[in-house]
Amino acid sequence: MLMFGVLIVGVLSAGVPGGMAAAPPDPWAGEDPCVVVMDPARGVFAGVSWPGGVVPYEFDEGVTPLNQTRMLDAMAELEAAANVVYVPRSGHSNYLCINSAAGNSSPLGMVGGPQQLSVTSWDRRFIIAHELMHALGAIHEHQRADRDTYIEILWDEIDPGWWPQFDKLPNSVASKHGEYDFESIMHYKQCTFTNCAVLLSCTECRTIQMQPEYAEYQGVIGQKDYLSDGDAALLVFLYGLPGGVDDAFEDNDDAESAAAIGPGSYEMQLQDNEDYFTLGASGDGSLVIAAQSGEPLLDARLRVYTDVGGIVATRRMLGGAVAAFDLDVAPGAYTLCVERLTGHAPYQLTVGGTALCPADLDGSGSLNVDDIDAFVTLFFAGDLAVDLDANGALNVDDVEAFVAAFLGGCP
Repeated sequence: MLMFGVLIVGVLSAGVPGGMAAAPPDPWAGEDPCVVVMDPARGVFAGVSWPGGVVPYEFDEGVTPLNQTRMLDAMAELEAAANVVYVPRSGHSNYLCINSAAGNSSPLGMVGGPQQLSVTSWDRRFIIAHELMHALGAIHEHQRADRDTYIEILWDEIDPGWWPQFDKLPNSVASKHGEYDFESIMHYKQCTFTNCAVLLSCTECRTIQMQPEYAEYQGVIGQKDYLSDGDAALLVFLYGLPGGVDDAFEDNDDAESAAAIGPGSYEMQLQDNEDYFTLGASGDGSLVIAAQSGEPLLDARLRVYTDVGGIVATRRMLGGAVAAFDLDVAPGAYTLCVERLTGHAPYQLTVGGTALCPADLDGSGSLNVDDIDAFVTLFFAGDLAVDLDANGALNVDDVEAFVAAFLGGCP
């Protein structure tokens, strides 16, 4: 499945350059365009996500009860897509201050303190969601560094005062996530901020033109009727799966709650800041670990510790590359920490060596019929994950080793 979108990696402030008034309604867009402008006085900063996906908010007294309900409906769309939770402000120092205004605008990401999120298009749920996504760290799709492959910006058709809304942002400012998303609610319509007369047709006033091979999307860009798959995928990358869904080894968020795992391959979900696992080196002092994610923007650090907390080795899982350990260590117990640096995504963890509890093949921390089924399946498949005597072959000795380990129980 393709994932799309743009995520902002710095904090860009909202506003209009030179103190200009809010954007005039766009006659061809069918909505009031969103204004998000980089303020050079603030620069670019890292760390724009709301911690834990919790976003406090407060309504300005000018927002009517009906519009408050409309805002809550838009928030619910994003909460259903990713691990984002909007909560009424209760003593929070960082929060959204939601107000009615002459235009739609929002800062990018969490900027600290109260931050203004302004709405005029209260009757359009996904225009409100567009502004909320800005506040979560998403930038306009048409400002991606690779946008020229897909669209052409027709500068002569744009009022010069709004040129900054079409600036192409380098990867050092905004990282692109997946393929270009023509359906994203973060994309402008084809005639947004046009400078031509209202009486002309939109086809004569376009500010954004598809490259010929993507002409079919000319009327698609700028839709505000639904979250695209790419919008949802971007939010999941930034904040994780809805409800904080994690893998079967939770809760293992610190060394004290580390999950025991044995040799084998595991499908993991990097949802929390850290995941901890306990594992064992084989009798010959071998400890083999590999981790890889299909998400090219996921950045994670892996550390192997001794049972007394000393760091044995560190690797980086970055850009889809394999983070691999092949260590010669003393036999015994070790701890693996997988630390999330950027993004939330699934990854595969493969472990060699000898399990602390060799018969616990499903990694549940207890022995049951599922471990017997797993051993039989792996043994007849020729999978060396059940080579319990570590001689490089499967034979009756491994069966006897499994039976002995199963009857002996987990430590």
